[in-house]
Amino acid sequence: MGSVVPLGWLPVHWFFTGLLIAASGGTVAYTGYLLRRLFTTEPTPGSVAEPAS
Repeated sequence: MGSVVPLGWLPVHWFFTGLLIAASGGTVAYTGYLLRRLFTTEPTPGSVAEPAS
């Protein structure tokens, strides 16, 4: 037996479903941006240890 949902709740259900999908997509995109930035940013010249002579 399925639960009966009032007809007025259907648009609310789809609105929040879309909101959840958009938030998930934003999280994935921002995580990808941070990972790309982490692995492509070059270190500053003073932060790399010079080899001993």
